[in-house]
Amino acid sequence: MRKGRLVNSDRFAGSSPAKQSNLIRIIVMVAFRSFCYFGLVAFLPLYYQQQNISLIAGSHYLSLMLFAGAVGGLIGGYISDIIGRKPVIVDSLILATPLLYLYLNSSGALSYFLVILAGTFLLSSFSVTVVLAQDILKENKAMAV
Repeated sequence: MRKGRLVNSDRFAGSSPAKQSNLIRIIVMVAFRSFCYFGLVAFLPLYYQQQNISLIAGSHYLSLMLFAGAVGGLIGGYISDIIGRKPVIVDSLILATPLLYLYLNSSGALSYFLVILAGTFLLSSFSVTVVLAQDILKENKAMAV
């Protein structure tokens, strides 16, 4: 570190191409997951309105999905300690896709169950991706948060 300089911005620039490639893949995956997640949060109320579902029922679905996602983050972190981070990330996102499709094409009690499962799987990789990025950037863990 040079005198008078508070931040060393050369740390990531000097990292290996493999680290940079892995980090880019994580960033792309997180971007797609966030696009899906925030798309659901933003557009589900409009979908419910078009389907003539009351705002209160729609807010119940959305609240269940968000709460299940928070619980899914805890479950995903625990399971990643047992089977590994990459399988949790890949499997959870693969399973979330058909569950979201089934949820949007279901009704009644089944739709409540499916939205809980979809929210759980969609966000179970959230905390795992943060830890995986911190593993890649061992010298700059705070940058991966």
